[in-house]
Amino acid sequence: MRKTISLIFLMLTTISLLIGQEYSREYGIISDSEWSLQTYEKDPDAGAVVMFDIGSSFYATKKDGDIVIRFKKQKRVKILDETGFEASKVTIPIYIFNEKESEQVVEFQATSYLKVGGQVVSKQVEAESVFEETIDENWKVKKFTFPDVQVGSVLEYSYVLETSLLPDWVFQSNIPTIHSEYKVGMVPFFEYVFITQGIDTFDVQTVQEDKMWKKIGQIKSYSGQNMGEAATYRDIIYTYVLKDVAAFKDESYITSVNDYIAKIDFQLSNTYDVPTYVSEQYQSLGQATVFMTTWPKMIEDFLAADVFGKYLKASEGLARKLLNSELNLDGQSKAQQARAIINYVKRNFKWNGETRKLARLKPKEFVSQKQGDSAEINLFLTAMLRAAGIEAQPVILSTRDHGKIKANYPFQHFFNNVITLINEPGLSYLTDATDPLIAYNRIPPRCINENGLIVNKGEGGWVNLESKFLSLNNKLFSVSIDPESSVATAGVTIQSSEYHAYAYKNAYGKNEEAVKNGMLENGLSDVSQIRFINYEKNTKPYVIAFKATAEVEEVGGKLILSPFFKFPIAENSLVEEERKYPIDLVFAESRSFKSQINIPEGYTIKQLPEGLNMKDELTAIKLNYQMAGKQLIVEGSYSFKKAVFQPEEYAQVKNLLNRVIEKFNQEIVFDPL
Repeated sequence: MRKTISLIFLMLTTISLLIGQEYSREYGIISDSEWSLQTYEKDPDAGAVVMFDIGSSFYATKKDGDIVIRFKKQKRVKILDETGFEASKVTIPIYIFNEKESEQVVEFQATSYLKVGGQVVSKQVEAESVFEETIDENWKVKKFTFPDVQVGSVLEYSYVLETSLLPDWVFQSNIPTIHSEYKVGMVPFFEYVFITQGIDTFDVQTVQEDKMWKKIGQIKSYSGQNMGEAATYRDIIYTYVLKDVAAFKDESYITSVNDYIAKIDFQLSNTYDVPTYVSEQYQSLGQATVFMTTWPKMIEDFLAADVFGKYLKASEGLARKLLNSELNLDGQSKAQQARAIINYVKRNFKWNGETRKLARLKPKEFVSQKQGDSAEINLFLTAMLRAAGIEAQPVILSTRDHGKIKANYPFQHFFNNVITLINEPGLSYLTDATDPLIAYNRIPPRCINENGLIVNKGEGGWVNLESKFLSLNNKLFSVSIDPESSVATAGVTIQSSEYHAYAYKNAYGKNEEAVKNGMLENGLSDVSQIRFINYEKNTKPYVIAFKATAEVEEVGGKLILSPFFKFPIAENSLVEEERKYPIDLVFAESRSFKSQINIPEGYTIKQLPEGLNMKDELTAIKLNYQMAGKQLIVEGSYSFKKAVFQPEEYAQVKNLLNRVIEKFNQEIVFDPL
C-alpha cells in the first residue's frame, strides 16, 4: 500500500514570508484594527474587502463506515461603503450526484457585527432566512443575506460541506482579499491532478505529512469473523496561500469569469490500493466518470455509452423511416439534402432548453414526444444525416457559460453540449438543430467557445468553433426636423446579418410592442408602421423598418440633434489600463450608421464636427460629414476584424471604442439664419 500521495505536479516546500496585518481567525473575535479599517490601501475605491477566506478539505470516515470529504470554509468581510453592500448576499453551491445523493451543508453559522457607541451588536442569520434553489439537475444553491448591513459592518460565516468530490478553491472575487488560504489533506489511495489559473506563484505553498494516523473503510465482526475492509493512512497536507489578491473587476467581453479568475481545481485521476468497499461507494456516486483518461479513450467511451454512441445507432432506423415518410430528397444534391434535413429537425423537434452532452430519453421516446435536450436533438440529427448517406459526426463542446476546455486534461466533465459536424467532400460546416432562429449552417453563439471534440471512431480530433463570417449591423435614418415643436421625425431601417440578425430576432421576435419599448432606450418614441422582413429566412439579412420621433434640443434659438440618436455605445466597459486575458467578442462584426438629415427652413449649419478615418490590421473606423444641397449626410462605421483579441491587443480595442463613443455621439448644431 502506498504511504504517500502522488500528485502530477512539482510541489515547492519553501515558505514565503507573510506580509501584512494578521487577524484572529476565531469565529466572532474581531480586532480593533478590523473595526478601525475604513479603506483598503491597495484598492482605495473598494466598497468591501475580504479580511480572510480560509478553507480546508480532509477525508473522514463516518460512524457507519462511509467515507466523506469534509470541506470547511470560514470567511470574513468588512463593508467600507454603500457600494460594498452586495457582499452581504452569499451563495453556497451544492453538487447533486443523482436523485438520491447530493452534497450536504452542516455546521452552518453566519453573523453580522456592527459597533454602536463602542459596543458590538451582533445578529445571527436564522435558519428560516436561508433558502435553497435548484439550478439544474447537477446543481442547487443555498442563499442568504446578512441582516441590517451598514457601512462599517463586519460579516462572517462558516460551514462544513460533506461531499465525495474534492472541492476546488477560488482565491479571487469582485472585491479585494487580504488573505486567502486553502489546506488539503491528500490520502494515499487517490491521485489528483491540480490546475491553477490566474496564479504566477503562491505566497505560501507547503507540503507535509501529518503525524496522526487515520482509518479508511470499516471492519465489523459477525459470529467471530471479521467482515469488510479497512486501511490506515496519514494525510499529506498541502497548503496554498495568496495575500492581497486584487478584485476581479473587468468582466466585459469574456466567456465566463471562471475561465480567468484566480483559482485552483482538483481532478481525480487514479485510485490505488483502495478498499473495495470504498471503491464501490465512489463509483456509486459517479466518481469513475471523472478519472483522467486520454482523448482517444474518451471518444471510445462516448461511442460505447448507451446515452451517446448506442443512442446514435438506435436512432438511425427511426431516422430512415422519417426520411422515407416525411422528406422527399430524390434528385437533390448532398448540400440540398443536408439543408432540408437540418431544417426539418428544427421545425419538428422542440428544444426543451436543457444543454447536455448525454441523452436521457430513448430514441423512440424522443421521436414520440417531439422534444428533447441538446444531446437528443443533435444526436438524432446526426443519425438522420447518416441515414441519408451524408457524412456527419457528433461534436462535444463546452458552452461559453460552462467555461473553457483544458486541452491537457482529458476529463469528460469539461463538456456539456453536443452539436453536429457535416464533413462531406466540398461540404463542411457545423450545425445545431436546437434553435430555429439561426441559419442551418451556423451554431448558436453560446456554442462558440474555442474548440470542440469530434466523436468518431478512428477519426476523432478537434474542430475550431469560431465563426468565419462577419456579422453586419447597419442602421439608416431619414430625418426631418420641425423647429416649431422641436421634434424630429425619422424613418428608420435596421438591417442585420449573421449573429446580429440572430440577436435582434431574440430581442424582438415579431413583437411590435417589444420594438417600441426597445427604441425608447435609443431615444426614439411614437414608433409606428413597423415592418419585419426575412424573419423566417435565416440565411438572408433581417430587416426591421419603422417610423419614429425624437426630441430635438433647443438652446438660444439653436437646434441640437445627435444624427445617430442614442444608438452608438455611450460608455466603454473596457476601463482597466491593461488586461491579462483575451477580449472575446464572440464573433467578428461591422456596424454602420447613415443619417440623411433635411436641414429645416430658416436654419443653417455653420460648422460641422470633424470626421475620422483610421484602420489597421485589427480594426477600422470611419466617420464622414457631407452636405448635399439642403441635406446633411452623416456616415459612420467601425469593425472588429476578428472575434478574439489577445491581451497585447487590448489597447487597440479600447482605443477604438473610445473613439466611437467620442465621435459617433457628436451633435449637430443648426443655427437660425
